[in-house]
Amino acid sequence: MGGFTLPAWLRDLSRDAKPLLRDVLILSLVLNVIAIAVPIFVLQVYDRVVFHNGLATLAGLSIGMALVLIVDYLFRIVRSRILQRVALEVDVRLNRRIADTFLRLPLSELEKRPASHWQRMFQDVEVIRNMVSGGAAVLLSDLPFLVIFLVLIAVVAKAVLWVVLLFVAAFTALAVVSGRMVQARRSEERGTRQGLERLVSEAVLGRATIKALGLEPHIRPIMEAAQAEHIEQSITRGTLNDRMAAISHVLNMGASVAVIGFGALAILSQNLTMGGLIAGNMLASRLLQPLNQLVGTWRSLAAFREAVAHLDSLFSLPIDRQDTALTLAAPAGRIDLDGLSFAHGGGHPVIRKLSLPIRPGGITAVIGPNGSGKTTLLKLLLGLYVPGEGRVLFDGGDLAQFGRDDLTRWIGYAPQETFLLSGTIRDNILATCPGASDDALREAAKRSGLDEFVRLLPSGYDTDVGEAGGLMSGGVRQRIGLARAFLGEPPVLLLDEPTSNLDRAAEDILRQSLIAYAATRTVVVVSHSPVLLSAARDVLLLPLAGPARFGPAAKVLQSLVPKGALPMTPPKKPNIGGEGHA
Repeated sequence: MGGFTLPAWLRDLSRDAKPLLRDVLILSLVLNVIAIAVPIFVLQVYDRVVFHNGLATLAGLSIGMALVLIVDYLFRIVRSRILQRVALEVDVRLNRRIADTFLRLPLSELEKRPASHWQRMFQDVEVIRNMVSGGAAVLLSDLPFLVIFLVLIAVVAKAVLWVVLLFVAAFTALAVVSGRMVQARRSEERGTRQGLERLVSEAVLGRATIKALGLEPHIRPIMEAAQAEHIEQSITRGTLNDRMAAISHVLNMGASVAVIGFGALAILSQNLTMGGLIAGNMLASRLLQPLNQLVGTWRSLAAFREAVAHLDSLFSLPIDRQDTALTLAAPAGRIDLDGLSFAHGGGHPVIRKLSLPIRPGGITAVIGPNGSGKTTLLKLLLGLYVPGEGRVLFDGGDLAQFGRDDLTRWIGYAPQETFLLSGTIRDNILATCPGASDDALREAAKRSGLDEFVRLLPSGYDTDVGEAGGLMSGGVRQRIGLARAFLGEPPVLLLDEPTSNLDRAAEDILRQSLIAYAATRTVVVVSHSPVLLSAARDVLLLPLAGPARFGPAAKVLQSLVPKGALPMTPPKKPNIGGEGHA
């Protein structure tokens, strides 16, 4: 545990909780002083009551000890309550900060790590909370005051002080060695646990696919292998803990034997009284008990250090800009790409030196083969990715200067895979614009072709969509996502394969809606649907290699027909009753 320093955010928490922590230390001091009472009581009974038949002294001592025990109980309850208040404050503030930081992280950071990594952030709060309110916190608050027992041993049983100091050194060395070994084992165990958590998370997210395709025989051995490796690491770490606990137990018993043995010799040489030996042995046990606990508590301390480091890595990440420097009116929606280039993780660029204007008053379609960067381009237009080179200009201003809150109001977005939150259809549509009226909600739903379907449901817009929208068909989920993008009538609308789950009738409804919407706004659609392409004003072709092509839709599409790069199939008849058809 050497070399561990508190990060700034944890120091801030400690500073705010300083009055409460000071009270805890004061109570711990008082409780450790009170703990001296029992050995003193035993010393007086043996040296005064027993040898001098002092019944009155015994009665007085007993009454005093009863009062001491009552005070000890009350002070322990008060200390426990204070630690619980500290834990509650830590829990509330850390959870709020984690949520705020996580929700403001750039998409590129979120995509670097699996979902299990982010889920564990909230588990780390529980580790820290237990550390500041559980037995480890009590132990650490008692450690500074162990010197009191050493001083008292020097007073009442000086002859065995050197024995006690020898075992204090032994326990301290064992705690240090145990801490280093446990920390190393936890690092290895953490890697296997993260791998297992990642597999479980993926299995839960893809449970429908696993069941439908019968992937259980493929998934099961992978999960069993990961679990076996994790269990092996856990057993190794558990064996180490057991070994250290056994050594600590032997040292604890050996200390008692050594104190009594050398104390007996001191009594025979008249350097120690019987009461002094018994009191000294009790004081030695009280002194060594926290050190013995420290060996067993080191796992909690290592987990605390790991959790702090994990959260510190989260809080040190850059976050999206939330506020725009100047308050601006609703933009016109003019977009200019100026030498735009982007590569994922420093690899091969998927967007290369792209320069072109995107103007309101018509639909701009983006086409190209899989992996050509169509979705990536939309994320650049949304400000979710930072360009490697060049820039995106929004109404003549660099997109980077606008805050996330403003961009989400100005740009409507429907991703290729619609994600819904647990709740109702109404909740999901209003998620991006909570203050929207029912009329605005209905209008957005009509534009996406959702309203007619919802009106046939018994609960209407209050119909539950299920976990992640699992109770809705793919077509309905997509229409909900489109309605969410239309809500608030943003000046810019970005749609990624908006008809991938829609039938022909739904495509026609969306086509008419987009034509009307694009009359005064900017609409960018990633799609290969002939229905939507027939309504496009401009087309941007992103190839896997070579320069992009941009221009009037008729010109770009016609140039592709002879090469067979774009399937220009005749429109199909409406698929009445197909998925997503209202």
